[in-house]
Amino acid sequence: MGSSKDYNMDTWIEIDRISKVMEEESDRFNYIIISMHMYNALLRSHEFNSYFNHEEIEGITEVGSMKGYRVFLDMYQKPDEILLSCDVASSRDYKIDQILEGTEFIKEKRVKIT
Repeated sequence: MGSSKDYNMDTWIEIDRISKVMEEESDRFNYIIISMHMYNALLRSHEFNSYFNHEEIEGITEVGSMKGYRVFLDMYQKPDEILLSCDVASSRDYKIDQILEGTEFIKEKRVKIT
């Protein structure tokens, strides 16, 4: 079993990876679904604004925001994976842009954080 120093380093590495994915995909997606493992890591980030009430866990629950994304917790999400997606209004705008540019519309994207 690793030391608490290793755990803290791993946590910061995960936060950094999540943050980079958010920055790279910010023009396409506006919400992210994460596992409890990722949520616990994000709680250590000063960029994450948590407004989660622990008594509200039902299915997929909104738990905060970060870098312009709404952050949702899914208790059944794989621990090393996040799901990026967009709401209906943003999806419509993005779809129009994709049609005009002749590129493929992507509604959601799964990303492994390892």
